[in-house]
Amino acid sequence: MKNPKRNPESGQALVFGTLTLFVTLGVMSLVVDLGLAFYKVAQGQSAADAAAMSAAVSALNNGHTCGQNGVVCGSVYQCASPPVTPATTDLQVGCLYASSNGFVNSGNQSVWLTADSSAPPGSNNSKVVYWVQASVGQTIPGLFSLSQAGPPSLAGMLLLSIHTSSSSAVSTAAITITPSSSCIYAIDTGDTAGAFSVSGSASVTSACGIFVNSSSSSAVTFNGSAVVNASQISVHGGYSTNNKASVYPTPSTGAATLTDPLATIPAPTFSGCDYISWKWSSSTNITLNPGVYCGGITLNGTGTATFNPGIYIINGGGFNWGGSAAVTGARVMFYITGSASYAAAPLNASGNGSINLSAPDQGTYEGLLFFQDRTVSYSTANTWNGNSSSNTSGAFYFPTTALTYSGSSTGRYQALIAKTISMTGNSNFLNDPSGSYTALAVKTAALIQ
Repeated sequence: MKNPKRNPESGQALVFGTLTLFVTLGVMSLVVDLGLAFYKVAQGQSAADAAAMSAAVSALNNGHTCGQNGVVCGSVYQCASPPVTPATTDLQVGCLYASSNGFVNSGNQSVWLTADSSAPPGSNNSKVVYWVQASVGQTIPGLFSLSQAGPPSLAGMLLLSIHTSSSSAVSTAAITITPSSSCIYAIDTGDTAGAFSVSGSASVTSACGIFVNSSSSSAVTFNGSAVVNASQISVHGGYSTNNKASVYPTPSTGAATLTDPLATIPAPTFSGCDYISWKWSSSTNITLNPGVYCGGITLNGTGTATFNPGIYIINGGGFNWGGSAAVTGARVMFYITGSASYAAAPLNASGNGSINLSAPDQGTYEGLLFFQDRTVSYSTANTWNGNSSSNTSGAFYFPTTALTYSGSSTGRYQALIAKTISMTGNSNFLNDPSGSYTALAVKTAALIQ
């Protein structure tokens, strides 16, 4: 019996098939390793974004002032492993968010953050007041990587997989400020005539705008020989100019109503009374401290009353300044409210001495000098009579009550936000580009890189 002839091509097919299998496996391993690498890169970018953004939001919520309230500037922070809990700085907050996205500063991963109030890296955005940059890095092992020692075998050469790779991701988040176009708001949305009025021989100059929500055909009235010069005057309803009043520019009517620009600022909480019906009518200088003043504060002395920095809760009785008393205080906020047996009462600042007050320059109540409880109301208008020897800055916020603003002042960072506003006397309002004086600028945190 004869042996069948062997096909000489059969061995070649086997070799070719084997080589094809190895190449196919190599390509598959390469695809898998590249897919893992791309996934890890995307994961790292998400972690960097979350870390930078959360740290910036934390700084925004805590006043974004370097060195205060846990806001860190000018240094590189290597995240602890595990991250510090609870976080005491904004950068530690960023580390927690990086960790929740799968990245810790340990092993084959690195996580670090830096922040400052200077111009952010690679950006010339003039509105940025604070930025945080987060960087994450990692070494990525290949799932099919070659680990044998010595010269590679044929299989090793054909398995074209990745041994290791590395990736890094950088993200920058910043706090930006958009100044308000207006600093005088009469927010009553009813059909109220004279919701904003200027009368007598008043001269009102404003580097920022005036906005009036009233739908009345005479929502804004200019009487007597009043002179008004503002950057813009916008009225939902209409306006009237009587006698010899002069107004520039011509008010723009039919404007859409605006919401209360300070509506999101939370009211302070309090309990009990630290002082009851506090009054001072002496020539001896006095110093007041933050606290709850039930029954109000009355200043009728002839000396100087100094308010230490902080929040003053005026629970009923109002804030009353009269006589020739001199009043001074930096970084103060007065919350006018009423509860229990203490009826809410207005601001009554009608003294002829000097009054020099400034609002807090950071934190929740930055730029807010007087804050009337939104849940109370009273029929008597709040009054403010400044004079040429006074220097007061901050927002006067009376969302449900009227404000009568008079007196003489020059070059003040002030804002008036009230249900209705009546102005007499001379005043000059400066435009606050940062919101730190008047609470009106919009501050946001967002990724910029």
